Amino acid sequence: MHLILDILKDGISYQSALAIQADWYEDRGDERMSQILRATAKATKTAAATTFLLVLDEESRLLAWVENENAEEYRRVITSPPPQARAVSACDDHALMLSLQGEVWHWPWDVGAEEDKKTTYFNSTQAVAIAAGLRYSLALTTQGKIQLSVWRRARLERFNHDGVALAAGDQQALVLTPEGKILLWGGNSRQREIPAEPHTSFAAIACGGMHALALTPQGSVVAWGENLFQQCDVPPGLEAIAIAAGDRHSVALTPDGDVVAWGDNTYHQLHVPPGLKGVAVVAGSFYSVVQTPQGDLVAWGDVPWAKPQHVAGYDDSGVPYFQVTPRLSPETQEEEKERITKCT
Repeated sequence: MHLILDILKDGISYQSALAIQADWYEDRGDERMSQILRATAKATKTAAATTFLLVLDEESRLLAWVENENAEEYRRVITSPPPQARAVSACDDHALMLSLQGEVWHWPWDVGAEEDKKTTYFNSTQAVAIAAGLRYSLALTTQGKIQLSVWRRARLERFNHDGVALAAGDQQALVLTPEGKILLWGGNSRQREIPAEPHTSFAAIACGGMHALALTPQGSVVAWGENLFQQCDVPPGLEAIAIAAGDRHSVALTPDGDVVAWGDNTYHQLHVPPGLKGVAVVAGSFYSVVQTPQGDLVAWGDVPWAKPQHVAGYDDSGVPYFQVTPRLSPETQEEEKERITKCT
């Protein structure tokens, strides 16, 4: 995927670079790689953590659904100034937002609770992709180099590696190189042993609590790390275009948009809503979120931020699943315009 790296060096956004590379594969008849890259681009606009969900709406505004929040349907994370964003990422202890200007904004959780908590990282260089891990953050710059920040110590470390994708978990970080290889940091011995032939190349990566997933250009899923809940036991014959990893479960989208989940089912993480079709997927600690072709977000499992009005239905076992729509009503849009006018 060297084309992505070359495009990023020209100052094009990460999502646009993925789209251009997807078009390139599609023109050459590689529909699978095209699907993988398009799903990856969509997933950068949604971030799921244990107690909150961050979403960029169609106008690049950052919205959040939060556990124990009041009766409001949603709330904005940023009140002043109100920048627009390209991407979001989150872990249980902090959240990241990538602004249109290439700045990485960071909040210790509770996100948005105190405006003076937010800080800006990487503002001396253009960042194009971000990933939030437990007590650390990753950013990919316009030069394709990886930057790692251990944010609690306010220390910035730079690594001289080219990368085209990032993934961050509780104990390990992954970087996908333009050659389709995976660089790993952290983790124990099981988390550093990728069960694949040395020549295998990959097209997408994901990190969970203590396990990780990788997707080959042909759609095969490889999993490694802790496997106490069979989160690394990939269903036989699975072909996927997108992957995500929770604390103890894994989820994937097939080329037809079907959703497949495996691993821990303590909180009904494997109870995929009936008939659900998706174009992108992300995972929180004990739940998953799928973006539908219509742009809605459907979640199931242990979803602490969901409220009674978000219940969209029940599966055959009577377990509820939830749906939110990251679009503002006309009335709310007017309120937003008034609020932004006051802030600016």
